[in-house]
Amino acid sequence: MFSRLMISTMFLGCALLSGPGNSLTPQAAVAPKYPPLAAVARVSGNVAVRVTIDDSGSVTKAELVSGHPLLSKAAVEAAKKWRFESAPIQSRTTEVKFRFSLLPERDESDVQTTFFPPDEVEIELTPAKPPVNYGRGQ
Repeated sequence: MFSRLMISTMFLGCALLSGPGNSLTPQAAVAPKYPPLAAVARVSGNVAVRVTIDDSGSVTKAELVSGHPLLSKAAVEAAKKWRFESAPIQSRTTEVKFRFSLLPERDESDVQTTFFPPDEVEIELTPAKPPVNYGRGQ
């Protein structure tokens, strides 16, 4: 079970478009961990993060565009770890999108991360069923 995953360009396969004629190819993408408080509160949703990329491909700035407050910090922190191909222009911006989804509870917890090229990541959490105590064995 991987909650953080790095994927190379060959898996992503597409270019990010930040404007007409400007393309950025991700070299490494990091998925956020599903925030425990968001999971307990049963919060799911989309988070969009605008990243600024310097000429070496490093993210120099990541700022929240939209998303639930319980999910946004994890998404922004993950977006800061993305790397892109070297950009010939001084800096570029693009948006990275994260989809946090909660699935029905099961006997064991599981996290599934899926990358949708070029700029979307889906994090699906299947929480474990809470233990049931009927007042026995105290």
